[in-house]
Amino acid sequence: MSLRSPEIREFLRLVDAPDLFAWVGTTWTSSPRARADALKKRRKWAQAQQANPKHGKAARWVIRHQAELQRLLVEEPETYRLMLAEELRAQGEHRLRELVDSLGSEDLLSDDELRIVERYAWRQGLEAEHTRELLEAWGRIAGPTTDDGPRLDDVIHEVLANGKLSSHELGRILEMGRVSNLPEAAIALLVLDRVKAEAS
Repeated sequence: MSLRSPEIREFLRLVDAPDLFAWVGTTWTSSPRARADALKKRRKWAQAQQANPKHGKAARWVIRHQAELQRLLVEEPETYRLMLAEELRAQGEHRLRELVDSLGSEDLLSDDELRIVERYAWRQGLEAEHTRELLEAWGRIAGPTTDDGPRLDDVIHEVLANGKLSSHELGRILEMGRVSNLPEAAIALLVLDRVKAEAS
C-alpha cells in the first residue's frame, strides 16, 4: 500500500509532529542506519501502545504501515522529502491565492500590489518564475506576448542551420533570456542582435 500525503498528515496530527522524520527523531540527511534504528524504536513503541486509549490509534497506524514507513524513512528518504516539498509548495500557492483574492478586484494587479504579492510569494518559498506563471493563470498579470517580433523557434533553426552562432553561444543567450523571464520574442531579438554583432 502506498501512503499518500493526506494519510500521513492525519497521522502527524495524532502524534503532534511536523513530519515523519521529526516523529522518529532524525532528518532526511541522517544515515540509513540512524533512520532504521529510530524507526525500530518507534515500532516497539507502537507494539506496546496498541491498547492505550490515548495512543492506540496512532500505534495501530504505525503497525499497519510498517512497510511504507520503512520505504519512506529508510530506503527512499528523498521520495518523502520531495513529498514534503510538494506539500509546502501547494500550501504556499494556496496562501498566495488567498492574498491575491483579498485584494478585491479581478483586474490586473497594480505595480504596488504586484510587489507586495511577489514579496509574499518569496516568503512562502515560491520561485519568482512560478509565481508569475500562477498570476498569469489567475488573470492578475498580463502574460508575455509573442505575436510581435520573430518566433524564437524559427530564429534558433535559422541560426543553427547557417552556422552563424555556435550551439554553446546560442545556449548562453537562451539561458540569459529565460533567467531574466524575457518573452520569447525578446529572446529571439537577442539572438539576432548577437548574429549581427558577429557579422560586423
